[in-house]
Amino acid sequence: MLDILNKINQIFRNLNKILKNPEVNAKMKIDETNQKILKTLEEDGRKSFTVIATELGISDAAVHIRVKKMIKNGIIKNFTINTNDEMLGHNINGFLLINVVPGNLNSVTQKLMENNNVIEVYEIFSTDDLMVKLKTQNLEDLRECVGRIRQIPYISSTNLITGLKKWVK
Repeated sequence: MLDILNKINQIFRNLNKILKNPEVNAKMKIDETNQKILKTLEEDGRKSFTVIATELGISDAAVHIRVKKMIKNGIIKNFTINTNDEMLGHNINGFLLINVVPGNLNSVTQKLMENNNVIEVYEIFSTDDLMVKLKTQNLEDLRECVGRIRQIPYISSTNLITGLKKWVK
């Protein structure tokens, strides 16, 4: 029994060495198993490694090591939650299309990210430069939020699109 435990410990030490090797981590391949792990975690980030391992027919240690490696390589950036916006009082979704004076995209984006109602900012290939996703409690808050954004220096024009209904995949 002691021999088996020693062999298992040796295997984990070797795996840790492999994980810490920069040459191995330089370009991580996303094989089918890693894709399945990622899909499972995207669907339910609370699912335990043991359950994932059982579903995929591999050991929970293998799932743990693979997830740890994907975190280390930046494939998994963070674990997060999805909230019910309506229950939190964020009932209004808006998308603001913004044109920026050339050469000022980074400063405008930085200012936008300081706004608590800004959820995401996308640089887009369009007649506009940026698309900003906004969440507010009501239309009055949305109007005020857009007014504050319009005051940011180097924004030349904006166009607001208000979301009426949302479908989620």
